[in-house]
Amino acid sequence: MLNLKPEVDTVEYSERGTIQQNHGRHHHAVVVQGNEDEPGSVYQLSWKTIIAFISLSMANSCAALANTANTVIKFQVASVAKSPADAALASWIANGSFLVVVALGPIFGSLSDRVGKKWFMVCGAILGLIGSIIAGKADNILQIIGGNILNGAANAGCIVSISAIQEIIPNKLRPWAMGASQAMASAFVVLDTFLAAAFVKMNAGGADGWR
Repeated sequence: MLNLKPEVDTVEYSERGTIQQNHGRHHHAVVVQGNEDEPGSVYQLSWKTIIAFISLSMANSCAALANTANTVIKFQVASVAKSPADAALASWIANGSFLVVVALGPIFGSLSDRVGKKWFMVCGAILGLIGSIIAGKADNILQIIGGNILNGAANAGCIVSISAIQEIIPNKLRPWAMGASQAMASAFVVLDTFLAAAFVKMNAGGADGWR
């Protein structure tokens, strides 16, 4: 069998040529040449990759937003607590979500490497939407806790987007891509906090405000 091992130092493009095998037939093949940063890679950054990057960054932002439950506990409890027992359950609004993330995060991460990341993120986004609706419309503490547990599962699914971003972006652009993705998540978290404060300040949703 013909052994092709071109010695290339820094070439970052591919060439299409004709390889003649020992049995005489000709086949067209891509001769891949790479450098140390991208060994044997012919991957090119395209507009589809950019759209995928933005989508994955938004999934990462959703995961970051799911972690802000700690900042809104007292507003949620004040509006729906009906007894001291309800107030005693307040810590589970955040802990329910946190414990689910801690439990499912490593499992989802390991499985996504084997079966693919797409449906973990898609299902995570759907669970996050359902959990947010349940927690947002809740009229008792247990419903808020249940909604945030779903948000924890959503967080564990959406956070897979971080590794997905690194897989679709070339090595030399990964630091910039991760910086942009985390900056987007941070911006949404800050905006979310100000929006929550504005809802409280303007008593949005009624005399007692909305959460």
